[in-house]
Amino acid sequence: AATEHPESAKFIRASADELKMALISSTDADVRQRLDALTDVLFDLA
Repeated sequence: AATEHPESAKFIRASADELKMALISSTDADVRQRLDALTDVLFDLA
């Protein structure tokens, strides 16, 4: 996916990093929001 959509790689990385931080230090709602954002980015690539 990164080779077909190189501009998307940075968004995937940023979303994954935000999700990891939310898993460590945030509420369930924050984790769900970050996971939804990452899922949206991935589905946009499909």
